[in-house]
Amino acid sequence: MNLISEFNISYTHGGGLTCKRVLSDTLIEFDKLFSLNFNSTEYPMEEELLSKTVEIQTLFPYPKIPSGLNFANMFYRLNSFLYENFNFYFKNQIVFDKYCDDVAEFIIANSKVKKYLIIPQGPLALNVSNLIFEKTKANYVTWIMDDHLLCYTKKGWKYKYKYEERFRLHLENAKQVFSISPSMKEFYASRFNIKSEVLFGGTDKYMDMQPILNLETYKIVYFGSLVEWQIDSLKMLIPLLEKYNLQLHIYSYNNTLPDFLKHANVHHKGLLKSNEILETVSRYHAVVLPFSFDLKYRNMVELNIPTKLSEALASGAIPIIIGPNYSAVSNYLAKADIGIHINNLTNGDEIELIKNDEYRLKMRTKTKRFFESNASSSIMQNHWLRAFHDHLK
Repeated sequence: MNLISEFNISYTHGGGLTCKRVLSDTLIEFDKLFSLNFNSTEYPMEEELLSKTVEIQTLFPYPKIPSGLNFANMFYRLNSFLYENFNFYFKNQIVFDKYCDDVAEFIIANSKVKKYLIIPQGPLALNVSNLIFEKTKANYVTWIMDDHLLCYTKKGWKYKYKYEERFRLHLENAKQVFSISPSMKEFYASRFNIKSEVLFGGTDKYMDMQPILNLETYKIVYFGSLVEWQIDSLKMLIPLLEKYNLQLHIYSYNNTLPDFLKHANVHHKGLLKSNEILETVSRYHAVVLPFSFDLKYRNMVELNIPTKLSEALASGAIPIIIGPNYSAVSNYLAKADIGIHINNLTNGDEIELIKNDEYRLKMRTKTKRFFESNASSSIMQNHWLRAFHDHLK
């Protein structure tokens, strides 16, 4: 069995950490880990997995043009822009298609067993995996964590130039399809008539310790990166911090906070290691899960459940979900009546509920029950193990 992925299994990367927690002991069963990652220096493969790792980019670097730009990636972006905006694309993709074919042939030649777990995110893994199936009829399980080929336009959802049919084939030929969220599962069922199973990164245990309470200071925590698809929703939190005298503590690898977060009620606490998250977050009254309102990130917001969700649920802190109603996390938790949901400033006043002892206790009890039934590592591992034994063992 082999893995084909567009990111490395790095425990500082959300996707890598999700793989560690879900694949767990079966990681040793993989013969080769074929990495199609182009940011291997930022998120390197974990040391214990290096002996199994094949870095495709080092063996098959994309062709370069004199300016040093990545030619194939630039070509893909140009085609995407033309197709999304003008329904036009260049049909001749000789460079990219030849590259994909070379990679597929290499993976086939270096796979002892033609069985694969595939984690595609963009055109490269999709094309390569389709070519492998076309050439070998290999058994594969596909796990969709992010669908970066999908975009939201004025006319609704649209796949980037001509990739919808390729993606449909990828899903139809898989022995098992895993989706990262219930929203993604519903979307693929509606659009492709594909059945899939929800699989996201669980957490080992629920933290029973109570937060250290200081009734003079109510503290909210955010942990994770500060990237574009979270920033606009975090901005909505600032006036609420002022209004209700709340303190926001941020744990992030970012060395400094963006200007809009440089505020008397916001405190940068540095980076949390993955094994420190639960105990640290459990000492706060609430934990923030922010998602962008910007439509260019809608494919991630509406379909994706981040690794941190299970950690937030397991911490015992009240989840505060800030973002549009269509976000996958908001939909998932709202159906279970869990968390405080803020989709505009008019309903932001609900944040004051974190000061209510009775509400906190009730929400903690409900969240614990939901976590243990839906989001623990053991539950997610069991989903994976069934597919592993049925199709890849």
